[in-house]
Amino acid sequence: MELSPEYEKAASVLSSNDPLVTLAKVDANDEKNKDLATEYEIKSFPTLKIIKNGGKTIKDYKGPRDAQGIVAYLKKQSRPASTEIKSTEDGSDLVDGDKIVIAMLFVNFSSKPFGAFESKYHAIANEQKGKGISFLMGDVEAPQGAFQFFGLKEDHVPVIVINNDKEKYVKPNLEPDHIESWLKEYKDGKIAPYVKSEPVPESNNQPIKDATANDIVHEGFEIKGYPTLYFKSASGNLLKYSGKRTKEKISDFIKKNKDNITPYDSRKEEL
Repeated sequence: MELSPEYEKAASVLSSNDPLVTLAKVDANDEKNKDLATEYEIKSFPTLKIIKNGGKTIKDYKGPRDAQGIVAYLKKQSRPASTEIKSTEDGSDLVDGDKIVIAMLFVNFSSKPFGAFESKYHAIANEQKGKGISFLMGDVEAPQGAFQFFGLKEDHVPVIVINNDKEKYVKPNLEPDHIESWLKEYKDGKIAPYVKSEPVPESNNQPIKDATANDIVHEGFEIKGYPTLYFKSASGNLLKYSGKRTKEKISDFIKKNKDNITPYDSRKEEL
């Protein structure tokens, strides 16, 4: 795919974005632009750079090369370093479909410590902007859906959650001065993932059925809707069932995918 026409389409769309995102082209082969190419370390063509804060922040563009992808990527780059979530919809609009690392701080916006949390969190978000983590802040009284999703409780607040699409990391009963050090421990790989789980039942003779209340710690499982059915053969082969939910169809699926085990013949052991 040729970049130039896609770049021009993206520039047209972003020209009306709020905040404004300007796309510009520079011919680095032109003699009058040689110094500029050297300053920005242009070594191959085409090279895309993101320049922000009046030139104070410069980084390589690592997003898609089609118009739609360029627009989506740069819109995310133009967002504030941190965002307040006042409803479940606010959070969904920001993270829906994005496979990015999200740090979410849940705190009571009406509490006395809120000012300290807000100031510290915004400072860290600005410092970390462009380094792979998007920072969100939610009022504990509003995003109950998020609390249910992460398996959090009100006595965890103030609490910070990191979601990296595969795993979750949680720090409950947070203090403003704990945020920076906890984020460093997360980046250094020193924090164990958080696994949402219901209390162990008194009678544990049934499989776990509710995936909204329990995380399934297995790379083979992908739970996006309910109910989700998987079949595991005797040899350990894991298959997702996507057919009709009738007894006959499920039975046929199992018969088709089960292992064919050869019956044991004790006579072969005779001398």
